[in-house]
Amino acid sequence: MDDAFLTLSEMLAGLAPSPAEFRDVEGQTRTYVSAFEIESAIELQVVRSDRGGLEIAAAPPLYRVDTSLRPAYHTLRCVACSSELDDE
Repeated sequence: MDDAFLTLSEMLAGLAPSPAEFRDVEGQTRTYVSAFEIESAIELQVVRSDRGGLEIAAAPPLYRVDTSLRPAYHTLRCVACSSELDDE
């Protein structure tokens, strides 16, 4: 796998806002992220692992070079919604 790529599961985990709660102690406000949506062009790479399975890796488009054969970019749309927020 190219070092610029992450496994698709790592990339998806990194897209989620962390933490889901933001606190401004001085302003005495609290904000919760209850949903988010991200859409981005990505480059996919499919490789065979050492164990023989297939792994899907992803990265933002890495190169913009005019050639006769351009890489195929795919669109990743990630939507996540919280069904409930815990009360403290």
